[in-house]
Amino acid sequence: MEPLIDTLWDDDERVRKKAAWALGILGDPRALPPLQRLYRMEREDARDIIQEAMDMIKQGIAEKME
Repeated sequence: MEPLIDTLWDDDERVRKKAAWALGILGDPRALPPLQRLYRMEREDARDIIQEAMDMIKQGIAEKME
């Protein structure tokens, strides 16, 4: 997880978006704080993917609690 989370800070926006998407697919809650930080820093057009990743993680957490 840590190497993928570190990729959120890559210089290339495309790499950051793909890392965010991959973290959403993996669904590990440890990714939420870095994704939230990135969301606040990222340009608006990249925020949709980051938000979707956070939503996937939160949905996975909610499903585990049911």
